[in-house]
Amino acid sequence: MPDDKPYDQYTREELITKFLPLVENIARKFSTTQQASGVMSINDIIQEGSAGLTKAVDRLDWETLEQSEDVEKTLKSFLSKRIKGAIRRAIDKNRGDIRIPEHKLNEIRKDNGKDQKWLQCFLIVYFYLLMHNLQTMKTLCIKYLINLNLITYNY
Repeated sequence: MPDDKPYDQYTREELITKFLPLVENIARKFSTTQQASGVMSINDIIQEGSAGLTKAVDRLDWETLEQSEDVEKTLKSFLSKRIKGAIRRAIDKNRGDIRIPEHKLNEIRKDNGKDQKWLQCFLIVYFYLLMHNLQTMKTLCIKYLINLNLITYNY
């Protein structure tokens, strides 16, 4: 595939093929992070990234790309955001039995764990209210220095 060809002259399949190395690069970075360890294999991550790339190529806005000063940079940025999003959603979907909404996971990621104690509190309350073991919940809240008065429960 010639590299001197303008991006708007590539077919859909050529664009997907051209940016598959970007998918592999992003997938390898994700596979070594704590976020994906034990959840998905590198092959699964690459597969989800490829699906994200395909959807991103279908959603390209060529008018915005043509107005950009650096078309390749804009295109890579757009595609990499969509690939990373697809991989993150797949990891979150396969993570476990309890599904935390995506917007809450994004909030937790953005503040770099500042709300980690609140997440622990949520999970403790969720599990132990299911088990109706109030004494164990109080013990764990004391262990993690969580103010029990902040937890509201109905009995």
